Amino acid sequence: MTLWREGLTGRPDVTIQIHEADDHLFFPGTGPSTPAGYMAPQHVDAAVIADVAAWLDGNCRLRRESCERASHHPDAGCRPLG
Repeated sequence: MTLWREGLTGRPDVTIQIHEADDHLFFPGTGPSTPAGYMAPQHVDAAVIADVAAWLDGNCRLRRESCERASHHPDAGCRPLG
């Protein structure tokens, strides 16, 4: 993660969040992932869903505010988010 953090430093649109208890599919568990573990039906960790939703909400709000400030400029390139 060190190189990712270094490469993304200064990017306000990027957040790195680590969910230590989850595997790379965001399934909670302990120990190494196994083929049998992938076959069992599971749900994405609720904490991951909450973090992604909060991140989207915050970034959409920032974009909306930025577009509102720039709306008088013909080259703003902003369009409604819906």
